[in-house]
Order: sequence, then structure tokens, then C-alpha cells
Amino acid sequence: MDAQGVSGCHCRLSLRGNKVYIRDIGSSYGTFINDTVRADKNTDMEIRVGDTFSLGSEKEKFLIGLKG
Repeated sequence: MDAQGVSGCHCRLSLRGNKVYIRDIGSSYGTFINDTVRADKNTDMEIRVGDTFSLGSEKEKFLIGLKG
């Protein structure tokens, strides 16, 4: 990915059961949940349907949704 503020290895999404988790894996500019909460480095944080996360800046924002 060639986007300012996004590291080559930025974050990891994982699915356990019916829950989705995000983990910042040492990015330089951070991973943000719902624009305000900075994801802890190397700690899984639950994200839910309707939540957003951004990588480095709001230009790289993603929405968690259900496939229907």
C-alpha cells in the first residue's frame, strides 16, 4: 500500500468466534478506532459492526460491517 502514514506492517485484524479484533503491530502513525481511540500496540482490541478504524490518518478509514 502506498499511502502516507501507513506502515508496511501496520495492523492485524483477527476473528475469534463472532468477534473481530484489531491490533496495532508497531506502526509509526497509529491505528485509530472511531476517530478517537488509539489502538494499543501489540494488544487486541474488539471492534464491532458500525465501528470504523483508520490507519495513520482519516484518509485511510475502514468501516466494519456485515456481509449480507
